[in-house]
Formats: sequence, C-alpha cells, structure tokens
Amino acid sequence: MPQPQQAKEQKPSNKKQPDKNPKSADNEIGLEPAGSSNDRLMDETSANSIHGHAALLSNRRYQPIQRQSMARKIGQTFGNNYLDRVMLQMKKDDSRKGPSAPQPRGLTQTGQVKISETTLSNGQVEQSMRIPFTQVISRQEEESEGAGGDQQPEETIIVDEILGEEEEFDEQEEDSSVSSTVNYKSKVTPGGAGPSGFGVTRSLMAWKNVEISSSFGTIFNSGTYTVKGDFDYKITWSVRGSTGPNSQKDVSSDSDSDIKAHNYQFVAKDLTPNMGDLNGRPPRRGYWSKDITTTHEIYHANDRSTFGRDGATAAQAWLNTQRSSSASNVRGTLLPQALTEGMRAVNTRMNAAPGKEQRAYGDGAGAYGARATSIKTKGDAGDYGKISARVMVHPKGGGTYEIVAGDTLSSIAEQTYGNARYWREIHAANPGKSREGGNIIFPGTILDLPTVNLDQDLSVMVSMGTNFVLTESATVAGGTAHVFLVDAKDVFTDAVDSTGTVDIEVSDAEGNVLNTMSWALPSPSTSRTGNIEVTASVAP
Repeated sequence: MPQPQQAKEQKPSNKKQPDKNPKSADNEIGLEPAGSSNDRLMDETSANSIHGHAALLSNRRYQPIQRQSMARKIGQTFGNNYLDRVMLQMKKDDSRKGPSAPQPRGLTQTGQVKISETTLSNGQVEQSMRIPFTQVISRQEEESEGAGGDQQPEETIIVDEILGEEEEFDEQEEDSSVSSTVNYKSKVTPGGAGPSGFGVTRSLMAWKNVEISSSFGTIFNSGTYTVKGDFDYKITWSVRGSTGPNSQKDVSSDSDSDIKAHNYQFVAKDLTPNMGDLNGRPPRRGYWSKDITTTHEIYHANDRSTFGRDGATAAQAWLNTQRSSSASNVRGTLLPQALTEGMRAVNTRMNAAPGKEQRAYGDGAGAYGARATSIKTKGDAGDYGKISARVMVHPKGGGTYEIVAGDTLSSIAEQTYGNARYWREIHAANPGKSREGGNIIFPGTILDLPTVNLDQDLSVMVSMGTNFVLTESATVAGGTAHVFLVDAKDVFTDAVDSTGTVDIEVSDAEGNVLNTMSWALPSPSTSRTGNIEVTASVAP
C-alpha cells in the first residue's frame, strides 16, 4: 500500500473546476463557502501521516462536500483500510476536544402574510390566511461499512392531509434535520354539529398537500428532509336554533313578541350581564339572544384564528429541534406531534388571563346590557301593555218570585235589586197581583221581576304577593262595562315570568265586595258574581 509522502507545495490553479457533486444540506442552510479549488484540495491530501489526514478532514474551513472529496481521494490513494484508521483518529481527536459542535439548527423562513375575505350566502365573512415558511429537520447519520459512503435521497413522499385532534374548547430519537416550506391557512366558517349549549366553536389543525423529500448526505453531514405543504387551521362555529338548551326563548330585540307586560322585568333581568360571572355572562334562565350568542362564538373563532399563527409558529419551532431517520417517520410521527404542539400553543394563548370566556362575554356585555336596559325602560313606560280589569254591570232582576208570608214589595226589591226603592218597578210589572197600591200582597202569588239597569260606583283592587294597587272609584252605568287599568310594574316583579296568580276584587262605594277572582297568568280569565262580571287580561 502506498505510503503518504511529504506534501508538495503547488500554486493554486486559476481554472475553475465544475462542481459535479450535489449541494449538501450545509450548503443549503448557509455555511461559509470554501476558498480553495478542487485541485488545491486534492494536493492537501498528501499530508504525511494518519494524524495529518485526520486533522485535514476535521478542518472546518472546508465545506463538508469538499472534505468528502478529500476523503474519497485519500481512500483511492491509500486504500479504505487506511481511510478507516484516519476516521478512527478523527473520532479520537474529537473526543479529546470535548463534545463536537452541533450541526446547524433547522432554518425557518417566513413569508408575507396574505389575508383574503369572502362574504358567504348567510352574510358571514370567511377569512383565509396564508403564511409561507420553511422548516429544516436533519437526517440521522446511518451506519455504513465503508468509510466515506453517502446517504442517498429517499423517494419523495406526498400526503394529501395529516389531521390533528379536533378541539371543542414525546421526545423523538435524534435524527437528521428537516426543512419545510409550508403555507399557513386559517378559515373561519359557520357549521358543524349543533351545540349542546347555546353555541360552540370547534377547531382542527391539519397538514395538507404535504410533500416530503430528502437531500444527499455525506460522511460529515447526513442531509435534510424538506417538507412542503399547507399548515391548515379550520375553525367552525355554530349556535342553536330558535330555542336555547333548556327551551329558552330567543329575544332578538326589545320589540320581540315574547316580551309582555307581566314578564318584561324578568326578561330584562335574564339578559342583564352578570359582571361577576365570567366578566358578563347573563343568567338566561328563560330567555336568550341568538344574535348576541352568534357574535360571542364568532369572537371565539376569530380569537382562535388570530392565535392560530402562534400555533403554526410553535409547530415550526418544535420541528426545528427534531431529527429523523426516515421520511416516513417525518410523516407518521413528527408532523402529527407538531400539530399537537401547535394546538397546545393556541390553547395556551386562548386560556391566558383573563380567559377565553371572560374575553368573549366581556365583548358581548355591552350588547346584552343595552338590550336589557331598553326592555326595562319600555316596560316601565307601559309599552308592553297594562293590567286590564274589565268590569261589566249586568241588569238586575228578571225571572219570577213566589211571595211568602212576611214579604213586602220593598223587601223583595231590596233582595233583588239591592235597593227598596225599586218596589214600584215590581208593582208596575205585576198589575192585579196586589191591593191598595201594592201595600197588600198574598203568599203564593208569582211575581214577574223586571230587569233594571243600575248605575254603580265601583273600584278594583289588583294584587300579587305583597304588591297591590287599588284603583280610583268609577261610576259604571248599568248594562255597560268599564276597564280599570293598572301599571304592570306596580304589581309584577322581575321574579315573574309567565306563570303566577293575580287576585282581583270589585267593591262598591260602601266597601262591599261584589266579585272576587283569581287570575292565572298569562291567559285572560273571566268571573261573574251576581250582575258583576270581571275579565282580567294584559291590555296592549
């Protein structure tokens, strides 16, 4: 086997040699170019010892591709056994120097953000964002029997989609570096499965249109995997239909038909934001507002879309630290784990103080508060109606009466009409049935009782619980009706929704109670006692 000779000094050649070797991963990620030609490098291989050749191949001023060329030259000149001894000496020299310098970390390049908006048929705006970036993952150096061997590029892998886990609200063994050119896309759309509550926002990260290729490796650098594709972040939101999860009624404005005189205070309280609960969550026990809930879910969706960029950055940063021994490992292990890291970063931002729900409810508190205040103001002014007690004074009398011992026409008139002065009407209606102008009547005689319209001075008391209102007295002509109105705010409270009982009493001027009724909300109710008939309802 030829022995190494003393290096001969030669003048560097000015003739540029063609570079027949592919660029290594180190060239691609920007190592300093060497200043020597191939002829000069070949002359360097005439170092006079194994130690000299080991030092030569360890010299970092040369590019890895150049050191690889020198290693091949040494192997061709002195044989592979000699080269093996040189490589062993290099390892010994490196161990004396301490840990070897790490290979360059993966390069991430981010391009200009592109945002586009499209108005959908339902009036919602769909937003798409793309952020191009490049990611590098090193290839793990493979064991080789022959020193100076190359790692050949693997067959390119193309994958349509790699999905992460949907959100409703592991260490890898070191390998070679990975480089990726990925477009970040975020899309916000209404849709998805219906919510179990008032609304829901869901998100799903995925790699799409993925292409994984590899570069040549060398004995000094194992190369890279290059990943191209789209980092896709899909966000959907959905709200319930017209009723809430517990059959709450949708109140779309202060003019909603579900708002009545008896329940407007309850509705207003139900929609009033509670600033002590998630920074403004309203009670919504019986009523809710779908439009404000929609705004709430869109706020969550836009929040996630904004923080999705952090997820893409986190996924890239995580990939930046990884190495892989195969393209299939990049596809099946690293890329799915990168999605997990990306979603973890998004959730960290979403849950940051004051919290995702606190931000969203705080954003909607103004709208809820304004609607509740408007409802209360209109109700207090009577815009949703008042309590109506319609009192009808029917004629008295009619029918017949059989005289018994002790009766007089005056006593019969008092009994029938409430006033003895109406005996004359009875006498006039029964000619020949009495004597001496009606002073003498006979037991067993059947009298016809005429109907008489009587004017009555009446008042109404309306009460519910401890609240009550007594109306002013009004003269009601016989055969007619009078409507007594009471402000709803004086009887109902914010504890009253659509059920409950209201008590109504009708009294005359002497304080005699002529009619008592219990009105079960919300439907109108009618009660008659004697000639007094009362109909209770909510007047528009």
